[in-house]
Amino acid sequence: MKYSIILAAPMLAAALSAHAETICTLDTKGASSGVDDTALIQNGIDTCAQHGGGTLKLAARTYRISPVQLKSNVYLWLEPGTVLEASPDKSQYVAAFIGWPYNAREALISGDNITNSGILGSGVIDGNGQVWWDDARRQRKDGTMTKLFPHVPDANGMPRPWLVEFYQSSNITVDGVTLRKSPMWNLALRYSKGVKISNLTISNPEEAPNTDGIDLIASQDVDIRKVDISTGDDNITFKSGLAGFDMPAQATADIHVADAKLGTGHGVSIGSETLNGVNHITLERLSFEGTTNGFRIKTGRDRGADIAFISVKDVRMSHVGIPLSVTAYYPKVPENRDQPQAVTATTPFIHDVSLENITATGAKSAGQFIGLPESPLKNFKLRNISIEAKTGITVRDAMLDTEALQLQAAEGITLKQLENAKVVQH
Repeated sequence: MKYSIILAAPMLAAALSAHAETICTLDTKGASSGVDDTALIQNGIDTCAQHGGGTLKLAARTYRISPVQLKSNVYLWLEPGTVLEASPDKSQYVAAFIGWPYNAREALISGDNITNSGILGSGVIDGNGQVWWDDARRQRKDGTMTKLFPHVPDANGMPRPWLVEFYQSSNITVDGVTLRKSPMWNLALRYSKGVKISNLTISNPEEAPNTDGIDLIASQDVDIRKVDISTGDDNITFKSGLAGFDMPAQATADIHVADAKLGTGHGVSIGSETLNGVNHITLERLSFEGTTNGFRIKTGRDRGADIAFISVKDVRMSHVGIPLSVTAYYPKVPENRDQPQAVTATTPFIHDVSLENITATGAKSAGQFIGLPESPLKNFKLRNISIEAKTGITVRDAMLDTEALQLQAAEGITLKQLENAKVVQH
């Protein structure tokens, strides 16, 4: 059976495979609504794929599911009122971690080595995260996960399953849906290319631990537009790997983010796991409201590489803790400058970053630009920046070229230049 997809967004129409014009239906014979719909959904996906692919439309109701896998040429379409709710049975899942290869049960909905696929519509994917967050807080308190992952800073409460993941996949589209109450990361793209994300809403409580909105790990050619993200950790983050794990060495590159609304969360971050580099990132027309950070780069001597050709422009921030933060120390910047160390394969090299047309009001600290003594920040251009904050900007081991930089600090020095700080003001 054929039908025509009527889409308002040209980008979405161009992204969809021709297979999407075929409607696939669920075989509901013998199915018990809302009890356990995992087999119903998975059989629908598998059957659709076996017949050449198409769009599997889910009618409006709540489906209780454990992990399911998408297949090539199959799009999952969530009609208005459709909710895919994660089963609270933890035995149905396995933990997900950036340094581990893909496992079929590490996300509620996942795609492994697939192409021409995605999730569409205006329904909801609900991760039932409360059952996981409580354990994470307990483990953080008693130190359980730190013992298992001593090399991972702040490991307590991790790892846990993700909500949606695409691994080594291409030509993926995610449009219109809402992700909420994720156990941990909401949408993880790992080693994937040609991904288009638009009209996506992500909603988690501010106190929900490690619930990153969108994580891009060693992925390339990704376009993100018109997203609305409020969560308990990074709203959007770019990563490329962590030392000590046998994973492909691939940079995260050629990413474009535009027209994003960012509420509670830790902001837009590059890092901290940047072992294989992050480059050619463009962020434009972003609004931040109440995030702990605005734009930040966070890496460290044990997880760095080349981070370069980053452009951030046309940004508005209100009541953001630290609007601009770039540090080569993770997880914590030392109060006093330490001694230079030998340059290694994991030494961060952060350079060629452009920040333009950025306004922030109601901030706690205007920002920080902290490089390493052995690897200073280089070629940073700040143009038309206006920040009102309690305290100013701190610069150490960094080179900044500024024009029309306006800082208002209620306390102290507006621009504090420490060791090896070179700030040119036009």
